[in-house]
Amino acid sequence: MNRRGFTLIELLVAMGLSMAIIAVLAVLVGRFGEAWAQASGRLVAQTQARVALDQLEADLQGAFVRGDGQPWLAVRLRAHSGDVPLWTDAGEDGRQKPAALSLRQGGGSITGDRFGVGGCWLRFFSAQRMTESSAGLPVAVGYQIVRRRMTGTSEARYYLHRSEVRPVQDGTGAGVWESGYALAASGSSPYMCPGPGNAGAEGDPVTLSSPGALGTLLADSVVDFGVRLYARDGTGGLRLVYPQADVGAEYLAGAREEMPWPAEAELMLRVLTPEGAALLANIEAVPCRAGARPSAYASDAEWWWAVVEQHSRVHVRRVELIARP
Repeated sequence: MNRRGFTLIELLVAMGLSMAIIAVLAVLVGRFGEAWAQASGRLVAQTQARVALDQLEADLQGAFVRGDGQPWLAVRLRAHSGDVPLWTDAGEDGRQKPAALSLRQGGGSITGDRFGVGGCWLRFFSAQRMTESSAGLPVAVGYQIVRRRMTGTSEARYYLHRSEVRPVQDGTGAGVWESGYALAASGSSPYMCPGPGNAGAEGDPVTLSSPGALGTLLADSVVDFGVRLYARDGTGGLRLVYPQADVGAEYLAGAREEMPWPAEAELMLRVLTPEGAALLANIEAVPCRAGARPSAYASDAEWWWAVVEQHSRVHVRRVELIARP
């Protein structure tokens, strides 16, 4: 029997081949893990967006209007964080969604637009869905982006926030039925100004503009919320009526001839992937956990948006408004 063993050269060759195979397998496993993480992140972002857009669609399809010259739907772009009531500011030493580079309008597609630090503030009246015990009652609803902490010590994150005003008077204060249907952001509207029985408790009319910590956080990691409104022209086609030339102006649908009631709304949500949310949290942390700003970026705003665009997904939905004035 031949008992000859392996030579040193043969052993070295075998070890080299084994190491090469292990290295290739490690690369393949790493790439598979990255692909899995990216796919999982996209799925999470898509699920968040779908839940929020489903709720928006249900509310908008239940929207109603009367031809009385009142604004039954209103939307305004919030360019600065100071315009947003429920916003935890990062302070001088921190970073947050920057005013610079966050407003960009006029693109052919809504996916390329940016709607300011606070995104769009959308509010309107909608009929609650009818149930066996309740008829469809009018509620005022509002949507906006907020930046807030879930607890006193947690880091601030971005959310799409939904407020809802109770339909009728209850034991604490008036509802929509008693407060009327004027949604303009100025004046003495109970939807804008606090008062007796309307100081900001859950369901109070003033929570539409100053939600405090109330309402529903529909989705987290939402860093932009955009709205385009379309009205019918004389031929039955659709024309863009919002945003208008003055992008900061408030659109009061039905209150003015140049602000007609929309036939369709186009909604846009930009949602971070889990990886993107973690990266942004590191950048915005105080002290910053992401280190110094990379030299490739000329400003913190450019860095912030580069991370967001690389690690987020834009979700769009067109919704037909069934109501007609």
